[in-house]
Amino acid sequence: MELGNMWNIKPHHDVYDLDSTKNQHHAMDTMFSSSHLLTQLLISQAILDSNEFKVLTFDTLDKLKKELSQIQDHLANISKNIQLESRIATISKSLENVNLKNSRNSVIYLQHQRQHNEHKIKYMSNQLENMKKREIEIKKTILQHTAGVLNKGIHSLESQTLHENDRHHTALNQVIHRIDQLYSSKIPSSSFPASITTSSSSLDTLQKLSQLEKLLLSGQSTEKDLFKANQNKMQLLAIKVQKDQLMSRMIDMELLTTKLLSRISVYPQRQMAFKMELMQYQSESLEIRIWEKRRQRNEDADSLSQALTNLANGGNGHSVIAIKQRYQKQLEDQAKSYEADISKQNALLQRNTQMKQHLEATCNDLVAEKSELEKLVQEKSRQIDQQDNEMSRLNHELRNLRHPPPAATTLPPPQRSKADEQYIEQEKKRLKQDFEKRESRWTAHTTLMEDRFDQLLDNFDKLTNSAIEFDSHRMRYDRKIEDLHQNINNLEMELYDEKVKRIGYTEDGKGAAAATTVSLRKEFRLLVAEIKKTHQQRMDSEADEIRRLQLQLQELQSTNTKSYKYQNSMATQT
Repeated sequence: MELGNMWNIKPHHDVYDLDSTKNQHHAMDTMFSSSHLLTQLLISQAILDSNEFKVLTFDTLDKLKKELSQIQDHLANISKNIQLESRIATISKSLENVNLKNSRNSVIYLQHQRQHNEHKIKYMSNQLENMKKREIEIKKTILQHTAGVLNKGIHSLESQTLHENDRHHTALNQVIHRIDQLYSSKIPSSSFPASITTSSSSLDTLQKLSQLEKLLLSGQSTEKDLFKANQNKMQLLAIKVQKDQLMSRMIDMELLTTKLLSRISVYPQRQMAFKMELMQYQSESLEIRIWEKRRQRNEDADSLSQALTNLANGGNGHSVIAIKQRYQKQLEDQAKSYEADISKQNALLQRNTQMKQHLEATCNDLVAEKSELEKLVQEKSRQIDQQDNEMSRLNHELRNLRHPPPAATTLPPPQRSKADEQYIEQEKKRLKQDFEKRESRWTAHTTLMEDRFDQLLDNFDKLTNSAIEFDSHRMRYDRKIEDLHQNINNLEMELYDEKVKRIGYTEDGKGAAAATTVSLRKEFRLLVAEIKKTHQQRMDSEADEIRRLQLQLQELQSTNTKSYKYQNSMATQT
């Protein structure tokens, strides 16, 4: 029976042609052997090199990436600053070439400025090189981390494949051992010649299976042997099923890893989607609040209309008072909502006043800095004048040393003394003229700066006065609007009272003898419809006003953020 089952699962005839298939595969391997071996060699060398690399933690890797992005931003800023300083250096050099014929002091000042710019450019270039080195080190560390992670992944995959191959080999060895047992049990050595028994140990598994098939065809099997063969077949099938299960589990694990990687890649997109959804929920919550207010007002209007119906059906003065109280409560709720909006506007105004105070403080700081700079410029000009006087005195002494007086007479000749006195007088006049020119330039510059500062202060005072006037006008208009709303509400209440009183009366005011229930209902429905219409119009106008205020608030916030960003950018540029 077992041999019959094995006969039913006999292999294909191509299985026995292993030599031909091996030759074909060998030919294909020889075609691609050089490139395949080279790639395998490179892969093994890369794995060996990456064994020494250190795998970083998530925190350190995140810190390195953040530091790399910051360094790249700093590199861009420093390169821009270097370009700007180089332009300033070229401009100062051109100014120095232009001012060669002018005063010596300006040339010296321009030379000092050019040297300072060159030193600054050199310092910034050194800083740029150091930051580039740090960037290269961080990139190298990140690449080593990536190589180490890939190395660990490759080692884990290799260990998994080796483990699975060992398991498959053990299963295959068990199957081969079972086939050998069947062969030894079904084909004893006594039924074959000695030459066959000696070579049976060296037979292939396929040959053993073929001999077992021949034995099955010859009819030498028994029911016991067939039962054992069937049992072996079941074991083989169980092994095959187990192998298929393991393969399916391995495929499931690979799919799970790919899904995890795809989820990790999708997390930033999901975060952005959640942010957008949060913004949408906020807008929906705002709409729901507006709808809730509208619903409450509709309920109040419905209750008012119901009260009017009760009054028309047969009410008294108490119901009219209740209607007035409800309407007054509704008006109070509207007033509270308006007061909340006004408080928001007041908070915004307070924030603007705080910003104004901050600007005043910065303006005062700039004024103090201006005065300090003026003092520094005066001190520097005084030092330059002293240096010029000292240089003129030294030049005069050097000239006297080069042309000394004769030794025969103690006093110099009168002509030489007069020339020296004339030279001294000329130098004094020249120095006095230079000093007067500098003083006039400095006074003109100070007057110009003071005029500009006074103009800035005048503009600031005008802005503050206009803001105060705007606030006063706004408060006055708000009071007028509240008074007008109150008058409108009072007039509407009086109109509704008159309409309720005149239900069922004719136009000339003579009784309702001819009035019927149909006409009364018709008039009451018209009155309720008119009340609902006016209430709906009021609610729509309030909703439009709320939207307009929200848009104004958003525009103010955007302008504040833009001004803050512009100030930061200007500070960075300076």
